Amino acid sequence: MLKNTGQILYMHGNMTKVETKHSYQLPGSVVLHQLHFIPWVPFIAKLASASAWIILDDVQFRPRYYQNRTRIRNPDGLVSWLTVPVIASRKSKCNEVQIHRSKEFAKLADRIYHCWCKKPFFSTVWTRVHPLLQQPPVSLQELNMRLVQEIFLILEVEMPTVYFSSQLSKASERTDRMIESCQAIDKNLIISGWGMGSKVHDRKRLSENGLQFIASNKERASLLYDVCVNEGVSILDVLVNKGPQETRELVYGLSTLYDLHAEGPETNREQ
Repeated sequence: MLKNTGQILYMHGNMTKVETKHSYQLPGSVVLHQLHFIPWVPFIAKLASASAWIILDDVQFRPRYYQNRTRIRNPDGLVSWLTVPVIASRKSKCNEVQIHRSKEFAKLADRIYHCWCKKPFFSTVWTRVHPLLQQPPVSLQELNMRLVQEIFLILEVEMPTVYFSSQLSKASERTDRMIESCQAIDKNLIISGWGMGSKVHDRKRLSENGLQFIASNKERASLLYDVCVNEGVSILDVLVNKGPQETRELVYGLSTLYDLHAEGPETNREQ
């Protein structure tokens, strides 16, 4: 079973610990989610809030979704999609999807450069991202993982301990899978986003097994962080414009909006 503490670096399948300056983690908390390609700020805030991240690597891949694309702002100010071309079938699992090294993929770096090269913090982001796009790994999963890790390194925020669902549970039913996975790593607070994650599981059975959901307050987030939340742009889009410190403040602000909706252990944060 993969289990490491501290900041995790995923380099060609190896994991390495890296020291970080800021930690916003809730003790006993876990996020269960697929990897996304250069995700938006709330996704990173959710991860930063958790002490563990179970990557759903053996669930079905969803084509033309956030697993292989993200939203960025063009030089004219309009928001558009940035997509990684992939090799996958309708039955492919997330850990089976490969990058299609086509002309379309080769243009990704040029497009990012064109969109962001005049932004005040461009060099901070470009030096981290460009090497991964020049010599990408074979799998989409590894590319996404390494990009997320680079984001945490730029922000100097502690990343949750990483696990893979394929190593924790073989259950086919969603709620059973969640229960087994959380029990395997001894976590009982499930951090949920704004989608259907907390609605597709049997909440009664989760509660009977000592598991609780923590949900973010979307309305407050939308009021406080209009651009990064309502327009849904990639966190790198925010970083090139606002820089690491201000973006880190956004991540911290969003991480404080998670509410404990059931009686549970006290939660403490360290900024």
